[in-house]
Amino acid sequence: MSIAVTVLGVPALTNFINVVYGYLPNVLAALAIFLVAGAVSAAVSAFVVKVMGDSATGKLIATVIPVATMLIATFMILNELKIC
Repeated sequence: MSIAVTVLGVPALTNFINVVYGYLPNVLAALAIFLVAGAVSAAVSAFVVKVMGDSATGKLIATVIPVATMLIATFMILNELKIC
């Protein structure tokens, strides 16, 4: 695609494609953060359920820990995408 845009010779379009390609690693890193955070939160939740069982505290912690993990991951993703 960048070759086709370069052949057209439109500098603004070429710059736009370069900016998009430059931003792509940030998107891939954000996707990796999301996937790892999802796996970690699921693993921690399963661990808490296994260790604490069916107690009220175990259920509460098994609910809160994944939410907290994904909240932290959300801010990491926003930072990686340079949104905030």
